[in-house]
Amino acid sequence: MDFLAHEFFHNYRDKYVNADYYKHDISYAIDAIQNEGIADLIDKNEGYQKFFTDMGELPEMVEIWVRLYNQAQEDLERLQNLSMRYMKNEISKNDMGDEIVEILRYKGHHIGFFMAKQIVSAGYKSEMIKTFYNPYEFYSLYNKAAKKQNLFQLSDEFMNYLKSLTEEYYQ
Repeated sequence: MDFLAHEFFHNYRDKYVNADYYKHDISYAIDAIQNEGIADLIDKNEGYQKFFTDMGELPEMVEIWVRLYNQAQEDLERLQNLSMRYMKNEISKNDMGDEIVEILRYKGHHIGFFMAKQIVSAGYKSEMIKTFYNPYEFYSLYNKAAKKQNLFQLSDEFMNYLKSLTEEYYQ
């Protein structure tokens, strides 16, 4: 039932997503992280270890998902650095796409789930629900939560770049 709710969330959220926003690979990555992270709160709230073990996954697969979750802050920082390199024309679109694929394994679930869990634990769940379709708001809420919890925070430069990517599409 929770898995169906997870998938229904994606279906519902798609009604609010502006397809034109996806003109850059980085926009897709940023959105996928938010989309999967919030959805994972629905069916994986007790964590990847329990979820994938209960689903009968092989121990090796469970270990991969747990490891990815545990490295989410590092992958988020890698995404930020990649975005900044692209913004400054230090990397080509093709090279950026190759690096995004590496960072976004399993569509970015692990990064988004980490971010969403921090948002909820910092007390910003209702704000996240109200802005469930807006990537900039999700990353802003994560930054507020990260500051409160002394975790990796996204730079002002990245947040300004993200705002410039989203403001035309989401109000």
